[in-house]
Amino acid sequence: MEVFIALFAVIVVGLIIGEIKWGILRKPYDPSKWSHKVISAIVILPCLVLSLLFYVFISSPIYNSVAYPLTEGVNHYNPYIQQFDAFQKGQLYIDYAVDEDLLTLENPYDPIQREGIYFLWDRALYDGHYYSYFGIAPIIFVYYPYYILTGELPSDALVGLIFLLLTTVFVPLIIFEWAKKRAKKTPFSLLCVASIATTLGTNVFLAARGVQPYYYIAILAGMAFLAIFLFLFIKGLFTVTKTRLIYLFGAGVAYGLLFLSRINMAILAGFIILPSLIFFVIKRIKEKSQYKFIVGDLIVLVIPVVATLVFTCWFNAARFSSPWDFGTNYQLTVSDVSQNTLRITDLGPAIYHYIIQNLEISNQYSYIGFTYNTLVNYGHFVYLDASMSIFATPLLLGLLLTPAIIFNGKHPLSRRIIFLLIIIGIIFVAWLNFSMGGLIFRYTLDLCLVGALAATIGLLLIFERILEGKHRWVSYCFGCLLAIFFLASSITSVQIALITNGNLMVIEDSVMAFLKAVLPFVNLST
Repeated sequence: MEVFIALFAVIVVGLIIGEIKWGILRKPYDPSKWSHKVISAIVILPCLVLSLLFYVFISSPIYNSVAYPLTEGVNHYNPYIQQFDAFQKGQLYIDYAVDEDLLTLENPYDPIQREGIYFLWDRALYDGHYYSYFGIAPIIFVYYPYYILTGELPSDALVGLIFLLLTTVFVPLIIFEWAKKRAKKTPFSLLCVASIATTLGTNVFLAARGVQPYYYIAILAGMAFLAIFLFLFIKGLFTVTKTRLIYLFGAGVAYGLLFLSRINMAILAGFIILPSLIFFVIKRIKEKSQYKFIVGDLIVLVIPVVATLVFTCWFNAARFSSPWDFGTNYQLTVSDVSQNTLRITDLGPAIYHYIIQNLEISNQYSYIGFTYNTLVNYGHFVYLDASMSIFATPLLLGLLLTPAIIFNGKHPLSRRIIFLLIIIGIIFVAWLNFSMGGLIFRYTLDLCLVGALAATIGLLLIFERILEGKHRWVSYCFGCLLAIFFLASSITSVQIALITNGNLMVIEDSVMAFLKAVLPFVNLST
């Protein structure tokens, strides 16, 4: 504890001296300066290094490639490999025979009726075949390219690392790209600290530690494609040259891959996309741009998205007899998922568990832990496992200040509406996840990337407003508090990523000893 107090004291003194002497808290980001370009690139390095450390020491320990054709029964592999194998064999269903006893059950989706019968865990059972309901974007983006290059299939750890690295690169790029459009208003020093805090605040490193990696591949892929999409989307909307068409098309492709990775993340992104496009069109009309250019830009963006939706409808209909059926109701898992439905009565519990609920104090390193429940009765039984809310990550508490933007008439209407819709979108997806699936911390991660970006950008916008005021001491104090807040959030995000209770890998003793030496978190249990 003393170490952190001393560190914060040094930072506070340094910030005050630096602001008084050089104005570091007010000096804006200038993307035309080489020094700012170099520093902004260096800022990405800590998160990349952390990604590699997680890959080597903490994530899944299986790094070897998977031989193909498969050397064991297909039931021994994850759903992505099973689906890849099915594609290679010219079929959509997993090449594994369903036990006849399972097919004779009145309701094979009832876990009580399935007792004593072998089945493929958490796969979809439909019309006598097993299917993978997991999105196929990782197969398209990683498995097939790797297979073409090596003749083998990548390990779960390698797939996770690829998406982890993409996320840790593109999240800071989003922050800097947004600041680039701010006409030199955003303070550079805070921008650098904020970009690291935002990357860690997405909790992407927590997702990189899953004990059953295929569940977290979906999350990691969703985060990566969402980050790529947002970066290209911002770039495309604000670029005036013809290269904007490349950015917009790339954004459309990234959104399609996001949709094929994690649909609920894609739904949340929609709360940003639709108002942004509406205001984009309005702005272009006010600038008297030719309609053919406006329509052309929208078509370039939409083509890959529409292609993805058409493919998805065909894919669903070919497997589950309906273009709108994603197969989730046929899961063989801890409960009969087909009984889940959207209930307005779940809205309150969803807000509590996904947004408000805190982590528990633990006597194990890193001294915090997930809240752990089983089935909870909210008028119906809801599946709850090792869980956390978005506010367990301090950075996302910044969302509490977004009303200062939403209800402040000095901010542009477009900004106020987008922030309002982000909050609504977070609540909606939390409710959707809770009603249709229950709660486990990986479901919460659906909300974290958008939430972290919104919190960071909101805080920086509020600070910009304070800088415009007459009282410099107010900006000193708020700037120091904001820098400390970003740092504290970064530390807590690492602490969350190292949680050892719940459905996570156990950290080896030697690695644990090293972590305790270099990251001496406070033992809150005492």
